[in-house]
Amino acid sequence: MPKQGEYKMTLKQLIYRELYLSKKSILQTLGIAGMVYIFIVMVLLSCSFGNMAKYGEPEEIMEIRNAVAAYLPVMLYSIALVAGVDAIPNQIFADHLCGWHKFIRSSGVKARDYVGAKYASILLLFAAATLLMTIVCPVLFLLSGSGKINLTGLIIVLDAVLFFTDYNLPLFIWAKSREKALFWSTLPILVIAVLPVIVITVRTVTGAAAVTEDMYEALIGKYSNGGFMPAACIASGILAALLYVSFRLSVHFVEVEG
Repeated sequence: MPKQGEYKMTLKQLIYRELYLSKKSILQTLGIAGMVYIFIVMVLLSCSFGNMAKYGEPEEIMEIRNAVAAYLPVMLYSIALVAGVDAIPNQIFADHLCGWHKFIRSSGVKARDYVGAKYASILLLFAAATLLMTIVCPVLFLLSGSGKINLTGLIIVLDAVLFFTDYNLPLFIWAKSREKALFWSTLPILVIAVLPVIVITVRTVTGAAAVTEDMYEALIGKYSNGGFMPAACIASGILAALLYVSFRLSVHFVEVEG
């Protein structure tokens, strides 16, 4: 029990604080996701009952349906996850700018609770985004009439946000400043972006066959048809396990700071 005149926030209150301070970002994310969803529905309705259905060739309409059902839900899921990726981590910098982290630590809140509230808030937003997709995807499934909702793509998107959560949160807590953190957080993105260029260059210089359009189409076809589903599911499990390591590192950095 805290002494008279002292106030110690519980983990539940800390989580509520994170979500409350992120409400603007959450509402903006929902607004953008809502507009994308309406666009997807309008395209699919047009393919069934509108101008596309009246004036388009059946084969072309089916291709459009398949493409919309396969790729736009992946974009929608990416947008829905933005609040967890962006809003909560930004509270770390805001806490340091206003000195909140020192106040809350001096009030007797443990480092694991301070850090845990941030991780729990992010996971809650990820869960909410995933629940939202389980509601809207069946509607898109029915409207598309193709039965080709890209589950592999959705899992890969979730893997991506888990990876950057595992990597960025300890980094942000350690860096304390936005500029320093953003410099180091861009390294994985640069590696991912540059690696294909290096592979293609090496293949060309060494005389190996360059990446052809047929190979690209085959890769996209495997991706859209769920060919990477087992690997994506295994990656999800590994990244979820690494979340604990990320959490422990974050707690360590907060404890070291004092």
